[in-house]
Amino acid sequence: MTLTSGSAQPRLPSSAPASAEPEKTTGSLDVTFAMRNERTILSRQHHRGALKVIRPFYLSDDAAAAEATLTVLNPGGGYVGGDVYRQHITLQAGAKAVVTTQSATRVYRTPHSEVTQDTELVVEDDAVLTYVPDELIGYADARYVQRTRAQLAKTATLFAKDVVTPGWAPDGRLFQYRKLHTIFDVVGMPTSEHHRGKLLARDNLFLAPERFGISPEHTVLAETFTHVGSLLIVSPYVDTETVDAIRDVLAAHESKHLHLRTGVSRMPINGVLIRALGVNTAVIDGAIGAVIDQLRADWFGWGPLPRRKY
Repeated sequence: MTLTSGSAQPRLPSSAPASAEPEKTTGSLDVTFAMRNERTILSRQHHRGALKVIRPFYLSDDAAAAEATLTVLNPGGGYVGGDVYRQHITLQAGAKAVVTTQSATRVYRTPHSEVTQDTELVVEDDAVLTYVPDELIGYADARYVQRTRAQLAKTATLFAKDVVTPGWAPDGRLFQYRKLHTIFDVVGMPTSEHHRGKLLARDNLFLAPERFGISPEHTVLAETFTHVGSLLIVSPYVDTETVDAIRDVLAAHESKHLHLRTGVSRMPINGVLIRALGVNTAVIDGAIGAVIDQLRADWFGWGPLPRRKY
């Protein structure tokens, strides 16, 4: 599945696996969640450079249902030209985890070389990963490539959110970033009989305002919209009723917010891709978060995720 912001098809960057760390990285992270005594724990963690983690916490007293919530932070406060970040997040069989960030990913001027971030997600049988980083903000002259690769077992569940917003500029003009390119690949687990490493779906979002004729004088990215949100859901529980429930949740949010438009695409696997256009990060986050909360309640009986920012 390939979605772009224009008719021209951008060439995809090389997709080196996130675990194949080059000699020089600005920050790297490698964590593993596992089940111990019917509870999800962080069994392994390694981080260096500009990426750190906060000790996991639990929002439920029910050990069997409790998810480990892990927060990733970048003490540097933002990404600049030439930065390279790599993350590897593994959920072993049955583990349940929420991975988020402390704050938005801010990409500043990259005059000579772009920022890259590669993330590898591995979700084994019956594991549930809710991957909900805060928004990506592209400031003037920013160039950023984000590659995410999710290896999923047949019975794994994944929620993966992404929100892209234009950064503030002194003159008040929007869309002065050069390029924001996010690629999300879903592949079968190479060690299982379920598709054996085959590419199952790709979400390719390529935002390059100058290339598509959007100058800083424009006040919108498309129609009346400035922000883009995405939610990718893959789970054995996805069916026609799931898609209908998602559309009902999104329709309710659209009825409350004039500048919000959403779309739902069923994937050829047991998955759904949601795209949201808006003018406000909080509104898009609210719509996407409501879908996540609804499905987590329907499928697992869990309560809503905490709204930390808004």
